[in-house]
Amino acid sequence: MLEGSLRGLLDVLSKRIDGDEVSRIVSDIWGSDRFFDFKSFGETASYCAERLRKAGLEVEVFEVPADGKTRFGDWIVPKAWDVEDAYLTLVEPREHAQVLARYREVPQSLFMYSAPTPEDGVVAEVVYVRDADKPESYEGVDIRGKILLTEKPGSSVERYAASKGAIGIISYKLGGHGVKAPPDVTAWENACFLPDNPKGLFGFSLPPERGEWLKNLVLEAASRGEKVRVKAVVKTRLYDGVFKVVSALIPGSIDEEVWAIGHLYEVGANDNASGCGVMMAVAEAIRRLIDEGRLPRPKRGLRFIFTFECYGTMAYLLAHEKLASKALAGINLDMVGGDQNKCLSVLELCENPHVALSFTDALARRLMIEVFGDQAYPVRWRPSGFMLDDNLIADPCFGIPTPSIIGVPDRFWHTSGDTPEILDKNLLAKIGVMSAAYMLLIAYASDEDALWLLEETLSFLESKALRDVDRFRASVYNVVAKRNASEELATILEEAEDKLRYWKEIGHHALKSVLKLSDGGLSQVLENAVEEAEARLNARVEEELENLRRLAERLSKARGVKIVRTEKKLSADEKYAASIVPKRLVIGTLTFKGLPEELRRLSRWEPAYSTELNTPLFWIDGRRSLLEIYRLVRYETGRFDLRELIEYFSFLEKAGYVKLEKKRA
Repeated sequence: MLEGSLRGLLDVLSKRIDGDEVSRIVSDIWGSDRFFDFKSFGETASYCAERLRKAGLEVEVFEVPADGKTRFGDWIVPKAWDVEDAYLTLVEPREHAQVLARYREVPQSLFMYSAPTPEDGVVAEVVYVRDADKPESYEGVDIRGKILLTEKPGSSVERYAASKGAIGIISYKLGGHGVKAPPDVTAWENACFLPDNPKGLFGFSLPPERGEWLKNLVLEAASRGEKVRVKAVVKTRLYDGVFKVVSALIPGSIDEEVWAIGHLYEVGANDNASGCGVMMAVAEAIRRLIDEGRLPRPKRGLRFIFTFECYGTMAYLLAHEKLASKALAGINLDMVGGDQNKCLSVLELCENPHVALSFTDALARRLMIEVFGDQAYPVRWRPSGFMLDDNLIADPCFGIPTPSIIGVPDRFWHTSGDTPEILDKNLLAKIGVMSAAYMLLIAYASDEDALWLLEETLSFLESKALRDVDRFRASVYNVVAKRNASEELATILEEAEDKLRYWKEIGHHALKSVLKLSDGGLSQVLENAVEEAEARLNARVEEELENLRRLAERLSKARGVKIVRTEKKLSADEKYAASIVPKRLVIGTLTFKGLPEELRRLSRWEPAYSTELNTPLFWIDGRRSLLEIYRLVRYETGRFDLRELIEYFSFLEKAGYVKLEKKRA
């Protein structure tokens, strides 16, 4: 039984996965990826493939067209892009002449996909625009043939810069993810000119300190009727090329697999050389342990996929559909090695979307507790909901449940400060142990092990339902003394009944997920155990719900309040949503990057990498009404109102992403 061997497995892995070695691998990956052009990406892919082959894994290098046109689902692969050099020099006022930015010294100082200038560069005036991400800010401002200076992200101002005739952008936005970066580091712009920079703009990033200085210089010069000019030299080329997805396999004895996935091709040691470095170390350690006879050959194959975030993942999935159908589970590693005190970060264990909640979530949480329960080495971590990343493979379109580990917030995210110096080698090793154990436990799992995981999954689901019970209980206490307590108590009880019914629905599918582990030996025993576990979950939920009703009744009686339930009529929006059944027409998550400009102008939504905007799509099954989807999304995320959802889906139909059919009577 896995339960009994868990500690022994963790001990074996802890002795073999070395933090110093993981750190060296991470530094090697970062050494090429930090320059973030496609030539560098090719070097990174070659390093990964060669190292994995030497370790004895079966390696495939899958080439993906990078031409700005090829589409995988809604993901249009950007054009390939290489950099010789780029620099930005202040030339007027002459007394302030200096080099402001240089790619070879600080790669993040150049926007990714910047177009080249003439060989000798261009000299142009710099114009500062306040609130440059708002169209009204450009009224009466002439930026034609000039360079726009802004503290906003380049991606939020590019459309205005291009339409107003600017030749380039200088941004000095603050970096960091949820925590502000130090003002002396440079933020990385990687999404401004996707997918092929049709307007031919270039962009430079400056640290906020330097950007503020330049802004003040521009404003002071303008007050005297003078101008600030810079010379930009950008030696780049955009072309039709390829990038590579590296896949490495430790084969199993049956035709099923467990995946680890992480993305290459970003500038950071933490984001995401750390995730890929851990995967590499795990693959090598497991291969050696099997070769030495310390571990048996896995029943299910172990596949390690080193990809281009989302673009490469979608390309790989759609080109390997039969292979993907064999994947039983996955784990996604992203930003897993940052020193928490330096990065001000917390490790988040992100669940699958609720439609795909499974035994994998319970197992991942159990392992995080086991690995990070050692108080001698405290690590801040917390469970959280789904966060869209390369775990998009959990989308029901693909059906590979994939918990994700990511360190957020992070003050060095997408900045020049994300270097090997901010890594924690002990944390890298522990994440390696956790992820290796996760993969192996699933790879070895039998019917007996599925019984243990069933209990873990039941406990996991009960804890989630009970947290909601606690919240509803607190609400009852809070409203019972109010003047309108009668109606509010009724509403709370109705919401509690529906939310707990939701957990019963989610629980049904999550508990059944362990049946995928069955090897046939005890299949009937396992099926019976699943039915029993579901009955136990439902009974526990009903018991807690009845206790909540009794509490509300006792408190209301003590206050002389009656709980009055009134029949609620559907609103016009609810009636419409109940009559509509959406169907997906495009596989995978959405980006809107390929929409015609007239449709882009109509959209107030940006779904690329958006958890909130893609979660509703996961619930589409060709039978659920839009009202049913709204209920499920509201309970999962709490972030949509019905009117917004209706308008969003109306736009999706107009753009060809979904079809809205009338529900049959």
